[in-house]
Amino acid sequence: MSNPLGPAAFFALEAGECLDRLDRIFSTPQGPLPEELIRTARALRGSALMANQPQLARAAAGFEALGRALRDRKRSWDAATREQAGQSIEEFRLLVRRVPEWQEPDASRAARLTAHLESLAGQGPAEAARLRSAAPADLQTGVRAFVAREGALIASALDRAARSVRAEPDDREPLYMVLRRMQSLQGLAELPDFPPLPEILDGIELAVGDLTRMHAPPPGVDTVMEAGAARACG
Repeated sequence: MSNPLGPAAFFALEAGECLDRLDRIFSTPQGPLPEELIRTARALRGSALMANQPQLARAAAGFEALGRALRDRKRSWDAATREQAGQSIEEFRLLVRRVPEWQEPDASRAARLTAHLESLAGQGPAEAARLRSAAPADLQTGVRAFVAREGALIASALDRAARSVRAEPDDREPLYMVLRRMQSLQGLAELPDFPPLPEILDGIELAVGDLTRMHAPPPGVDTVMEAGAARACG
C-alpha cells in the first residue's frame, strides 16, 4: 500500500514540473517567450509559498525578474545567459531535494541563488530589496473587500474539492469549480498590488489543472489541498 504524499513531497512534484517547463522554455532555439517564463516562474513561486518555503519562493521570483527583464529588453538573450539560467535551474532542483532536511547552509545557498538570478535580471542589491519590500500605497477599500471575499470563496471551493477527492476520486467537477472560482480574481487589474496572491493563484491553478488531467489523484493530495485552502487565500 502506497504512503500518502506529505506537503514536502507534493511540493517536490510541483516544483519539478515547473523546473522542467523552465528548462524547456530556456532551451527553445529562438530564446524564451518572456510571458511564458514569467507565468511559469510565478507558478513555481506560488507553489513554494503554499509549501511554506519562503526562501525558495524568493529564488523563484528571481526567474520571474529575469522574464520581466527579457520582456522589457533590459536583458538580452545569449549563450551566456542561457548557461547561467540552466545552472540556476539545477541549483533550484538541488535545493528542492534538501527541503525535508533544510538547514542554515541551505538557506544561505538559496539566498545566493536569489542574488545570482536578480543580478542576471539586471537588478542591483538595493533595487532588488526595494522591489521585494514594495507595498501599494492606497488601495481602495472596495477592492480590498472584493479580494477578501473572492479569496474566501476560492479557499472554500478548494476545501470542497479536497473533500470530494477523498470521497469520490473520479469526480472532476469540484476541481473545475476551483478553476472557475479563481477567474474573477485572476482578471482583476489590481491583482499585482496584493503580493503574493498572484503567485499563490498560479500555484493553485497549476496543481488543480494537473489533477484534472490525472487518471487518479495521488495519495494524500486531499490533505495537501485542505492545507492550501487554509493558507492560500485566508
